[in-house]
Amino acid sequence: MFNLKNKNIIITGSNQGIGLELALKLKKEGCNIIRIDKSFDKKNKKIFYDFKNDLNDYKKISSLIKKIVIKFN
Repeated sequence: MFNLKNKNIIITGSNQGIGLELALKLKKEGCNIIRIDKSFDKKNKKIFYDFKNDLNDYKKISSLIKKIVIKFN
């Protein structure tokens, strides 16, 4: 099909449920998973790049984007 290895994927709301399952599946495909959520379980901490943020706080989104760009450029 197509190669996802080393692609940077941002998934919001991925601490549990469908978002977490999607993150786990894409990680198996070799993606770098950037998760954004209000909180995270510690059990998946080492396999993802987690950014704790409430996306309802629009003032913090710009700062969050800058952090992600710096980390992955």
